[in-house]
Amino acid sequence: GEGLNPLLQNIWNTIHPPIIFLGFASLTLPFAYAIAALWNGKHTECMEEVLKWSLFSGGILGSGILMGSAWAYVALSFGGYWAWDPVENASLVPWIMLIGGLHTNYIARSTKRSIGSTYLFYIFAFVLILYSTFLTRSGVLGDTSAHAFTEMGLEWQLVGLVASFLILGLVSYIYNYSSLPKHEKEESIYSREFWLFIGSLVLLFSSILITGSTSLPVYNSIVSYFNPDFVGKVINDPVPHYNKYQLWIAVFISFLSAFSVFLRYRASSMAYFKNIKFWKHIGIATVGAILLTLWYNYFYESFSFQNNVLMFATAFSVVASIDYMFSVLKGNFKLGAAAISHFGFSIMIIGSLITGLNQRHISTNPFIFSDMFTTEDAQKYVTLLKEKPMFMSNYWVKYERDSLQGFTRTYEVSFRSDKNAPEPDFTLYPDIVYNKSFSKIAALNPDTKMFWNQDIFADIVALHPSLQDAEFAKEM
Repeated sequence: GEGLNPLLQNIWNTIHPPIIFLGFASLTLPFAYAIAALWNGKHTECMEEVLKWSLFSGGILGSGILMGSAWAYVALSFGGYWAWDPVENASLVPWIMLIGGLHTNYIARSTKRSIGSTYLFYIFAFVLILYSTFLTRSGVLGDTSAHAFTEMGLEWQLVGLVASFLILGLVSYIYNYSSLPKHEKEESIYSREFWLFIGSLVLLFSSILITGSTSLPVYNSIVSYFNPDFVGKVINDPVPHYNKYQLWIAVFISFLSAFSVFLRYRASSMAYFKNIKFWKHIGIATVGAILLTLWYNYFYESFSFQNNVLMFATAFSVVASIDYMFSVLKGNFKLGAAAISHFGFSIMIIGSLITGLNQRHISTNPFIFSDMFTTEDAQKYVTLLKEKPMFMSNYWVKYERDSLQGFTRTYEVSFRSDKNAPEPDFTLYPDIVYNKSFSKIAALNPDTKMFWNQDIFADIVALHPSLQDAEFAKEM
């Protein structure tokens, strides 16, 4: 009866769950096409028809994941992302598997190769959706994820669901394997399809690594069932654990996506690599990547060699995609789906690098008016007195007023670069939400001012006791 958690009452999170669910449900279609084609042997027709549904699923599920990231950025992590939570991984891994299948689907449509691989990618993508349902609704992630539902008594039903569709998919594939098209020769190492297939295998490898780590609670539960004294394996700090491997996968995928758009299907010799135009494109991408990496290091902090390598790789992909669009396709965007999507992926990684590594507190607190904050917290929180401006990091910040409407108390905080300016540079409106009895604060919602090169977050982290509890206010 308390209503929806106020932290979830954010525009991005309002749309995030139904879009994610639509992405999950739509993965039924690639799976169904794969099973049907394995049964009736219409492999060529399937590769053409299933592609549009796979593109739909990939776009919808990817959009839903990005909406969740936007919610975490503005409402939860203040300039960062809620990364590598087990439930987040449960959505991410099927999407990665689906993207691998999309690439082999393009190979199959153009060359009639990798049809069997496409079926396997689509089968595993759907089974992983069912597995994600098991992870979130069985209670197995109750101690490792803030996202998971509690135990609902559905464990064995969910295990049966996953096992049924996994067996259906694998048996259908193995039983009908002989009907798949056969080729006397393997793909040439100089062809586009070869490198697309290698990229799909890398995405598969990424999925296996993430799923393995995410499934540690499942492993612990199974072993503990047979050995009650088993302590269990735990990932104490998930961000460096996952980033350690996934960073290099992102580097490889970035280089590969930039390189592959210039290759041709069915190429069988290295003649194209001897063409001066090819190396001209590679040279343009290399120079552009070096300049963007230098720009990155001049304006932002990268902190490590690995991050600089990732920046160079993604910048290489960005420049190569732009070069391909205008020098090869002559601005014909209808033919540039691969270049546009690779460009977007690389821009997303660059944005994550910049925002994730360059968070800092612009607030200082030279005057501590109470023991509300510890010494460490005092370096990042300020105590604002109403209508008394305080200087911090190039701004005079003033708590102007607040208002209570329903269960939400909204604060007006102005920012001026010139203390005596009649109008503020900008004003932020962070709020706090009380529970239904006004006995405690249920949520603290920040507000954000977004610039082209930075975002400034303002958040109310603590209130005077008389504003936190209605009963305490009456006593005062």
